[in-house]
Amino acid sequence: MPVLDVFLCTLASVLWGINYLFVKAGVAVFSPINAMFLRFVIVSVILMPWIIRTPKTQWWPLIKLSVVMGTIYFSLFFIGTAGVPAGEAAIIMQLQVPFAAVISAFVFRERLGFKAFTGIVLAMLGVIITIGMPHHHAQAVRPILYLIAASFFWALGNIQAKKLGDMHPFILNGTMALLAAPQLLVLTLIFEPSALATSLHHEWKDYLPLFYMAIVSTVICYSIWFKMLQRHQVNKVMPFGLLVPVVAVLASDIFTGEAITLHVLIGCILCVSGLGLVLVKRHASKPALAPEET
Repeated sequence: MPVLDVFLCTLASVLWGINYLFVKAGVAVFSPINAMFLRFVIVSVILMPWIIRTPKTQWWPLIKLSVVMGTIYFSLFFIGTAGVPAGEAAIIMQLQVPFAAVISAFVFRERLGFKAFTGIVLAMLGVIITIGMPHHHAQAVRPILYLIAASFFWALGNIQAKKLGDMHPFILNGTMALLAAPQLLVLTLIFEPSALATSLHHEWKDYLPLFYMAIVSTVICYSIWFKMLQRHQVNKVMPFGLLVPVVAVLASDIFTGEAITLHVLIGCILCVSGLGLVLVKRHASKPALAPEET
């Protein structure tokens, strides 16, 4: 993977990690599903010039992607997180990496080498150590099952995005947001009937977290992520997502004043070391792969 692409994948993961602070600020004011609906509305407005360029042949694949990532994934994620402590939720969501590896092995016949497999395990161990192992078991099994399912659908959505081919990230991002918005609106009306009316009475500054989520997290980060999935194997891109909870913990430390503990430092080192193993070529003398395979 070229140095620039490594930097872009890392940048997206860092910005997504910081996004956790804005998500917390956003859901403190807006209800979760309504916040996602408003986020996708903002994205749709910003990217409308690209949405109108969407090829007719790609609308159906994008509809399926919006259902998987926009509706199913986010719904399962929010429902599961509501019943599980944040630390446990973040750990469970890292199942997206092995899910993506297994799915891509079947769909794209991508081989998961020993170094990559070891790197993923090491990075996941680093994430667990960084966040801290759960101090108690979840009171109910159902929320955990929701999060496991959410991890699967997140990985499946990434595979779907890769299968779309060399589509402009803004077209992919904008059209998916446009298609997901009405789906989330329906869920909002069903599960949060008073949310829309309440959101009209908030001050302008209350919407700032939504704009960060829409512009930085969605437009910038997802565009980078989808472009990287087009260029490289899923197994090369997905491990960068392991940095997200690490950065989230570090960002919370910086902005809340909580001291960085030894286990956080050790976890970061393990995570970065694991990513290094994933990115190491299996054969140093092997020529560069074609763009669609690297």
